[in-house]
Amino acid sequence: MRHLLIIFFSLQLCHGFSQNGGVKPPPPPPSPMIPEVPPPPMAVEEYQDETLNMSSVQQKPVFPGGDAALFKYLASNVKYPAIAAENGIQGKVILSFIVNKTGKIEEVTLLRGIGGGCDQEAIRVVNNMPNWVPGKHNGLPVKVQYTLPISFKLEQEETIYTEDQVDTKASFIPGENAMSLHLTRTLSYPPSAKENGIQGKVIVRFVVDASGKASNFTIYKSVSVDCDANALLSVKSLPNTWIPASKNGKPVSSYVEIPCSYNLRG
Repeated sequence: MRHLLIIFFSLQLCHGFSQNGGVKPPPPPPSPMIPEVPPPPMAVEEYQDETLNMSSVQQKPVFPGGDAALFKYLASNVKYPAIAAENGIQGKVILSFIVNKTGKIEEVTLLRGIGGGCDQEAIRVVNNMPNWVPGKHNGLPVKVQYTLPISFKLEQEETIYTEDQVDTKASFIPGENAMSLHLTRTLSYPPSAKENGIQGKVIVRFVVDASGKASNFTIYKSVSVDCDANALLSVKSLPNTWIPASKNGKPVSSYVEIPCSYNLRG
């Protein structure tokens, strides 16, 4: 009976001890770590169908012959629209297009225009481009988005002044006497003009630019075909050494007129 009481007491004691914060069972083992698996690489077919930009493609598309050939193509083919020129419209048209896997130009889009027909002209020229060398990624041809600016700039025409518009006229460096001597030696009366009693003064006009070079020789006043030709030949054979005209203290381009006389004597 004593032993039964001791056992009963022990069982009660153990039961009460576990209920009042006794020894807890060990925690469950931690779950095993599962490493992150990277996504599978993009399939070649899927990668080739994607359109890459210039910053991400490994090998950029190239116009046949390179950038120099591209600039030459644009310079030779872009025509300045008359409306734009008449209205002083100039600036930069920016286009975007895709160079596909065979090098063909596709999906030409206007990103920035300036009007006056320049936008349409830029698009026309790009659409007519020959096939490019396509871009490549991982050794395979891919589609690439390309951005191209095309400039439209009006050339400023140089002002050519007449003799009464300048402060100092252009002058022949060897001097007036040397010019007169040269004309006397090189001018000859055409026989046809003599036979027909043709006489008068041919005026040859030309431009002396700001650097002192003469050009654009023309007949400003005519006498006859033969006299005109002789006068023009004589004046053009003058040494090309001139002091340019000046205006406001700066050299400028100006017209120079030289008279060549054909007079019958006796």
